[in-house]
Amino acid sequence: MKTGFAQQPVRPWWRRALRVVFWLLVTLLTPLTCFVIYNRIDEAPSELALKFGNMPLRPVADADNAWLAMVGLGAADDVDPIVWGRQKVDAFNAIPMRSADDASEPAIESSQSDAYVPIWPDPKPPIDDRFCPRRDVDCLQWAQDRAPRLKRYQQANAVLLTRIDALMQLPEWQAGYQQRVETPMLDWGILAAQLDLLALDLAEAQASASDSAVDASLQKLAGAVEFWQRVRTQPQDLFSLLMSGKLIERAYWIANAWLDRAGQEQIIRHGPVLDRVLKPASEPLNWQRVVADQYLGFRNSMAGSVPGLGRALHNCVTGSAQGECLEGLLTSASYAPQATYNLQAINCEQMLRMLEASPRDYEEVSAEAGQVMQAVFPQFDDVGTLLSQLSYNFSGRVLAAISIPSLDWSQREHDLDALRRMLVLKRRAIESGVNTEGLADFLKAQDASLHNPLTLKPFDWDPQAKVLWFAPSASMDWKGKLAQIRFDR
Repeated sequence: MKTGFAQQPVRPWWRRALRVVFWLLVTLLTPLTCFVIYNRIDEAPSELALKFGNMPLRPVADADNAWLAMVGLGAADDVDPIVWGRQKVDAFNAIPMRSADDASEPAIESSQSDAYVPIWPDPKPPIDDRFCPRRDVDCLQWAQDRAPRLKRYQQANAVLLTRIDALMQLPEWQAGYQQRVETPMLDWGILAAQLDLLALDLAEAQASASDSAVDASLQKLAGAVEFWQRVRTQPQDLFSLLMSGKLIERAYWIANAWLDRAGQEQIIRHGPVLDRVLKPASEPLNWQRVVADQYLGFRNSMAGSVPGLGRALHNCVTGSAQGECLEGLLTSASYAPQATYNLQAINCEQMLRMLEASPRDYEEVSAEAGQVMQAVFPQFDDVGTLLSQLSYNFSGRVLAAISIPSLDWSQREHDLDALRRMLVLKRRAIESGVNTEGLADFLKAQDASLHNPLTLKPFDWDPQAKVLWFAPSASMDWKGKLAQIRFDR
């Protein structure tokens, strides 16, 4: 009797193929599923994230807030500009911040519109000739050459200019808009035009040889500088700090142009008001509000631009991704919101260190801060570290890295103080009867408070060109040029 094993039936080929496909999918999808699940586990807010995300604003009464009056500058005749400014701010802040998940929802439009807006009377000047350039131009001569046009502008915008004069008497300045991508910007153009009108007023007063008229014009100039210096004594938003710095610099160039026209005795007579124009800042700028706003702006913009994974998948299925389906899926799958904000908070802390550094310490602090921020960047030159970074929140890491702005803000402030010191030196040299031949010795005899703050040495003097000069640290802001003021006595 023969014995044998029972023969197993042969599975159809298509079942074997399905089995191979199944295990292939398991092999491919298991790590992908783990990756997606791992990236759905977000971090808790870090200490730095809490610091920058919850930094309180100073309590400022609306009635004292010149910023609100500036927002409401275009109020109707029967409405208080501060009340109008508050209504505009509240209306904007009440608009829900749109997230990427709500992209299909229509944006809510603000119905707030001004009764007055700046007007350029015909013939309208070209954009590049509407305001006196800050540098390399005698703004008194520039204003005189355009006197008819400036006076037409003054007449057409009389209400707005009168309101600016009034708001400059207020003691406080604090921005109130939420930090978003679409946050409204103040119209700083009319403030630059106001300084051009002051330049024209001073030029005409100097030409009239009326000492009282010159004093009145210089008083207005000093009032403008003191107002913007007062704004900068408190923590402010970035735009307020940068634009107020530019306006103060404009005022310095106007003062420089007047010094070129004034004689020794006249400058001495107007010494008290010149002290007000050229007075140094009472204390260093407080950059904490600036950095906190950078953090909040980043956080809010990320919430509005990176969809959740479910929304990204929905966009792909419905075709609303507009050809960016895979990119949206990959970004959302490898993005953890709070982990991203924590990385940005690290960047912000280093930004604050750089902004608070003195001119002499800036390079060293900048190098140290750069190393810390570089560690947040994707490490493409280190395979092991890069693989670790790829496993969690890689999209957020990239977004935090590319969001770091150009950080020459504090360097602009160092340059502004250097310019102020040069003007003080020019004024004192004229008052002391120093001529071009004796200026080099005069510069060497000054104490450290009138040395170049960038080098801690006396300012450079070119006797052939007859200019005092320094090399600005914010070279891009100065477009690679030297900062120069003429001295020819």
